[in-house]
This record gives sequence, C-alpha cells and structure tokens, in this order.
Amino acid sequence: MNCSTKPSSSMTKANPNHIEKPGYQLTKLGWIPEDWEVTSLEKLVDPQRPISYGIVQTGKPVENGIKCIRVIDLVEGQIDPSKLITTSQKISDSYKRTILQEEDVIIALRGKIGQLGIVSKDLSGANLTRGVALLAATKVEKNYLKHQLSSPLTKKRLERNLNGSALKELSIGVLRKFNIPLPTNGLEQQKIATILSSWDKAIQKQEALIAKKQKLKKGLMQQLLTGKLRFPEFVKSTKTKETKLGEIPEDWELLTVSKLFKFLPTNSFSRAQMNHEYSYDSVFNIHYGDIHATYDHVLLDLDKNDTLVPVLENDLKYNQDAYLKDGDLIVADASEDYKGVGDCIELKNVRGRKVLSGLHTIALRDLTGRTVDGFRAYCLKNSPVAKNLMKLATGSKVYGISKASISRLEILLPSKEEQQKIASVLIEADQEIEKLRQQLEELKTQKKGLMQQLLTGQIRVKTKQYAHETT
Repeated sequence: MNCSTKPSSSMTKANPNHIEKPGYQLTKLGWIPEDWEVTSLEKLVDPQRPISYGIVQTGKPVENGIKCIRVIDLVEGQIDPSKLITTSQKISDSYKRTILQEEDVIIALRGKIGQLGIVSKDLSGANLTRGVALLAATKVEKNYLKHQLSSPLTKKRLERNLNGSALKELSIGVLRKFNIPLPTNGLEQQKIATILSSWDKAIQKQEALIAKKQKLKKGLMQQLLTGKLRFPEFVKSTKTKETKLGEIPEDWELLTVSKLFKFLPTNSFSRAQMNHEYSYDSVFNIHYGDIHATYDHVLLDLDKNDTLVPVLENDLKYNQDAYLKDGDLIVADASEDYKGVGDCIELKNVRGRKVLSGLHTIALRDLTGRTVDGFRAYCLKNSPVAKNLMKLATGSKVYGISKASISRLEILLPSKEEQQKIASVLIEADQEIEKLRQQLEELKTQKKGLMQQLLTGQIRVKTKQYAHETT
C-alpha cells in the first residue's frame, strides 16, 4: 500500500516552528510514525465488495428467512443476535453487496453512529439494513480496524462529517473516503489489536461480575424484604400468617403508606428551569427523570452525589416549608414503562442543603418513627409490593400513580432492629457493586488513554521487525 501522506507545504505552514520529531512524519491526521501511512477505508476493503449500506426495505418478517442486522442490534462493539429481523431470500439477493461473510466489519451510519461489530460464523449469510454499512476489510487486520474506528479521536472525526439536520447520518461517500492512520506492518496491527482486545476482555469480565452481583443482590433483597430469609437473632417463632401480600412472618406487620408517612409538598418546575450552576445558597430539586435514570442507588447521599442533582434558577418562587431532610422518601409518580412505576430514593446527608421534591414526584416523611433510615426506600422494592404498585398505575404511553392510590398501598414491616439489619446488608451489597463499577470506569479510562497512544503510534509495540522499539 502506497498511501502514505508526507508533510506538505500546507502542513509546514501549520507547523511554523518547524518542530522536529525524529522517527515521525506530520500528516493531515497529526504525527504518526514514519513507517505508518494514512489511507482511506475504501482502499482497505475487497474491491468486489465495496463499502455499501444494506437493504432499504426489508418487507415483512419471513419465518426462517434471511437475518438482517439493524443499528439497534449493535451493542457495545458486539452484534446482539437475540432480536434480529428477517427478510426474504429474494430481497437479500437483490442486495448482494451486503450479504455478510465471517469476520466482516460492520458500522452504524445513523443513531449509534460509529458503533461497530465483527460478523461471527453464525451470522455468515445474513444481510444489513439501510442504517448499517459493510466494511469487507481484506488489507488490514480486522480487529485493528475495529479498534481504530471506535477510538475517541476517530469518533470525533466521524461526527464532524455527519450529514442531515434532524436525523444525523454518516454517508457512504464520506465513509469510503474517510482516512485512518495505519501501520504498514501487519504484525504491528495485530499486536496493537491484541493488546486492546485484552482490555476489552477485562472490561467484559468486570461487566459480567457486576451483572452477577446485581442478580445476587436482587435475589437476596427479595428474600430479606419478604421474610423468606431472616437473621437468627430476630426469629422468635417460625410461625407465619397469610396476608394480601402472601405469607409473612407472624411478627411482621402489614401497614398502609398513609399510616406510616405524611405527604410533603412538591413542585412542577421543568428541566428548563434548572441548571448545574451551584452556589452556597442553591436550591436542589429532585426531578422524576433523575430518579429513573441518574441515581444508581436507592440511597441518594448528597455528600457524594450533590452534583448529580440540578438546582433551581435563582428567580423562582417555591414553598420554603417544603425543604426535605435525611430519611425523606421521594417516589417518581410517572414512568414510561411498568418497571419504573414506584422508583424511589431516600435522602442521606442533606445537612444544611435546601432540597425540594420536584416534577412528577411524591415526597414522604415518616410520621410515626416506625421505619429506620436506610430501609425506607426498600419498602417499595420487594416483589409483592412492587406488583401492587404496578396494578395502581394508570395510563397507556406513560404510566402514573396518584397520592390517593399510593396512600392505600400496603407494605411489609419487620421490627426496627430487623429493618436496620436488612438495610445494612443491602447497603453493603450496593457498596460492593459501586466499587466494582468504579473499577470498571477505571478500566475504560485506561483503555481510552492506551487507544490514543497505540493507535497513533505514540507508543510502539514490539514485533519481530520492531524488536528495538519500546513496548
């Protein structure tokens, strides 16, 4: 391949100080090793299978038909085969260019722009839809190409080349002419890909461990919150009683929300009336959307996570008697799906902060002292209570629950001492998961930095031809 881009006069102008970097050349993509080149994607693929997008109209699904990969089937650099649509053999044959072969690279042109996947043996013979393009790479190590195209620097360059206004899209013409830096030595490409793939495996292993811990915690939570599993020190009798929520320990109670909590004032300020510009007298506002999507734990510790909570614009008027305090429970009263009905958080470490319960929320405060800090948010999380919450929800596209309906909701309540023990065990499980998530983010950050160095040649790898170079 003779696609190397040498420094030009225009590049010299962009480098007025005539900076010298021995062993490197200045290209339109920046400094790269002298023995690397800058080449377009169209020069790296099989000329008989040029870069193309897939089927425009797949028609109705066909039983045992030809599988088609859509943008939504590309997930975290993998092809998710679980929900693939199908098309007829006739339609697929009319798009022969994008009939897939094992190890083909594919890339999303819209939506998840730049999301990639490599075709497995099982998907050989499948096809693509209009939003996905084929890169039948033959003149580059495929995993190197995948890593290069998914690197942060390359993604930024791809985003600068998008077409359209409402629906952004990467055109085939742009993709064909898109340039990447490339080691001319195939062994170096392979070594770089192997190193980065090892980081991918570590990340995937960490993600699998987190998923396993989450599943174990969910099972433990359901057992503890229904009394199916108990701590020996609290078991005075093995007798149980039958209730509307099923069989529960004899010494547990079944009480309505209205007998345990009082309702606090909330507001309906929109997102447009909030920001993240904090000052000493900021008024924090809990928005229902953040309960669903932003807060990872049932306990919202403001000492650790206050920057996740938006604050109100300075000129807004609100009820100053509505400030929340430690232990208050905030429930989202609207959700786009049943699973989100009744999502809630409990506040921790409010201290002197001014905190309000915002749009589409229901705020509750313990009336009787019958519940303990750390346990309240779990009251709505066990299976029988959650199912009853879903039954109370109304609506079609958006599901909602009212104060009146939630006030009648019955919840399971052990003694305060047992509540404390249950909460401590579940909080410890959450903390373990959070630690694993932090380690995952560290791995991703480290990989991101390594990609930037390896994929631009700023760090070289050892191969037989490059034994004198550093690793």
